[in-house]
Amino acid sequence: MKKVQKATSSNLFEFESFGYGIDFSGNTAIVGTFDIRWIGKHMWVGRDSIPGGRAYILERNSEGIWVEKQVLTSPDKHYEDCFGERGVAISGNYAIVSASHHEYDPENKSKVTKSGAAYIYEKDKEGIWQFKQKVVAFDRNPKGQFGLWVEIDGEYAFVGTPWNNTDSQGNKTMTRAGAVFVYKRDTEGRWNPFQKLTASDRSSNASFGFSCSVSENYMCIGAYAENATDFGQNITKAGAAYIFKKNDQGVWVETQKLVSTKRAAYGSFGGSVCLNGKQLIVGAQSEPSWSENGDSLKQTGAAYIFELSKYGTWDFKQKITACEADQYDNFGAAVGITDNRILVGIPYDEVIRNGKKLPNAGSAQFFEKEDGKWVRTQRVISADPEAGQRFGEYLILADEFAGISEHLDGTVPINTVDKNKTGAVYFYGEFPTEKTCEPPTYELVDYQHPNPPPPDVFTPEIEDIAITETIVDTIHVEPVIEEPEGEVPIFTLSPNPTTGKFQLNILNYDGGQYKLILKTPQSREIEKKNFTTKILELDLSREKDGTYIVKVSNRFGNLQLPIVLKKIEQTTDPNPRNNGL
Repeated sequence: MKKVQKATSSNLFEFESFGYGIDFSGNTAIVGTFDIRWIGKHMWVGRDSIPGGRAYILERNSEGIWVEKQVLTSPDKHYEDCFGERGVAISGNYAIVSASHHEYDPENKSKVTKSGAAYIYEKDKEGIWQFKQKVVAFDRNPKGQFGLWVEIDGEYAFVGTPWNNTDSQGNKTMTRAGAVFVYKRDTEGRWNPFQKLTASDRSSNASFGFSCSVSENYMCIGAYAENATDFGQNITKAGAAYIFKKNDQGVWVETQKLVSTKRAAYGSFGGSVCLNGKQLIVGAQSEPSWSENGDSLKQTGAAYIFELSKYGTWDFKQKITACEADQYDNFGAAVGITDNRILVGIPYDEVIRNGKKLPNAGSAQFFEKEDGKWVRTQRVISADPEAGQRFGEYLILADEFAGISEHLDGTVPINTVDKNKTGAVYFYGEFPTEKTCEPPTYELVDYQHPNPPPPDVFTPEIEDIAITETIVDTIHVEPVIEEPEGEVPIFTLSPNPTTGKFQLNILNYDGGQYKLILKTPQSREIEKKNFTTKILELDLSREKDGTYIVKVSNRFGNLQLPIVLKKIEQTTDPNPRNNGL
């Protein structure tokens, strides 16, 4: 019999919702929590000693068992921060955890209501995850949901902010149009604001940035409430997904917009996305389907597979749906894809256990690739399903394992008494292979947490951590393509960082006229000129150390890049008479 492990937190707090967000890198997983509960009209958040939520680090041992290693908490925690809620991601030695309701800037001075923040951690040589830096939006909006979704990949961190109102320059307000903020790690380990990505066809309430996935040089960003196609065909909240590609300068540029082949109002295409090399899966959890007699079945859900062509376009390949789909199942709420396997969450699926109907217990459907087509195998359910547990709302999928969240689970016995919504994650090391709608039977692996459980790792208060000067709230850096039919200027800045003088080199020089604007982080213009040459010499020697913005425009659009000024420090007396010479 195949085995499955049910992992819970060592704390087992009531209403913690362990599994409210999950990600993995290699044999390490990070699991988010919700940790907010309502009792009557009163909100209770965690325990008094640990307000605002937490995230758990788990590692897979040589026997395939997932063991809790560390508990991450916010270094500047506040009640109702929602630290670890949905927004958790990990890549190598770096992890990022969001707090989408946090209200303060990195210095804990400026307050913007529920604007959000994200916290970056690094694993040290001893294997301990240490807090490194707090980041906030460049243009913080009240209730912007900064960090509702996060990704981290190599030297880039991505923070989805689906309720952000402004464009890439912090202007042109559109309510909840959405954005993704990009941060890039420099050689000294600082995560600097790099780009603000918005859709080329921004629209109000699109919620661009609700989901995000990165693989190699491509990124997919979901906008589940977007209305329009590329041809202006509006269907209310049908949804869309946007493809961005990293160019040779490391800048992310939008290349394609994807929509469902069966667009429907409130279909939520783009509510979940997952990239794997040249494969992409996009969930549309609220799309309807039709029964054999033609009746509409609301919100059964679907998922769409795309593949990268030799021409650099992402082409639609296949639509997949659940076995025995029913109304309000929400197939596609979470998706994962590897080279030969797909996993799709169905969190509102009704499960029948011992003849009893369990609404919203949830399930997850596996698919395997056969002769180039994706074929259903089996769906899996919780080992101890109960109504309302929403098994499958979050998940991860790798070649060797899968993890499926059941964040509203409360069936773990504690002193023989179950607790409400403690949450759990089921880890599968063996996959179902039979082509049937009946769920397989798994043997539940017995695992006990270390006793005593590993303590929460509290980092120093944020004011005690030496954080170098940042340029949040002032810099807006994105390749803005104002007229897609033209070619915006693509350029490099060298050297970067610079001690003063540097060179601007236009890579796609066409002999036309260009406009330069050089600005401070506070948007004060230092230099503004028109030029027609391929190479332009610039000088910041009179300015103070910091990050400056270089903007180059032509008639097709503009591109902005940061330039870091870091002057060489005097190590000797500049007067040679005092140096023994």
